Amino acid sequence: MTILGSSDIIASTEVAQLEDGGRHQLLHFRDGKVLLLANQGMALYQAAHCIDDELGNGLLAKTSFVDGFTLPFNPEGCVLEYSAGFVGLQDDYALLITPVAIQLFNNRTDALYNRNEIARLELLPLL
Repeated sequence: MTILGSSDIIASTEVAQLEDGGRHQLLHFRDGKVLLLANQGMALYQAAHCIDDELGNGLLAKTSFVDGFTLPFNPEGCVLEYSAGFVGLQDDYALLITPVAIQLFNNRTDALYNRNEIARLELLPLL
């Protein structure tokens, strides 16, 4: 699967199998930070080498999905496209990356209107 995109925020994406055995999608930001997308949640790290740090050094923000929500993955991950701060995911889910938060929505229309948010990583305390 080819991921379509160009962004001033996202430099690259990759699918990774981490120490917990699960499949994850990593979004590498141009400033070195990494957003980890997993079936049950998402987390933002200062750098890629911080992801497997047992003490949580470099973990900037983390959230678990509630109400039994699971982010759909296929063998190539969950990211289909990205442009600027928008990330299109499997099954029409969407991420919106703004200066104040990273938000997961049911679809791109909900992201556009900032409604029906599934999850949020607050970024303001990080500034």
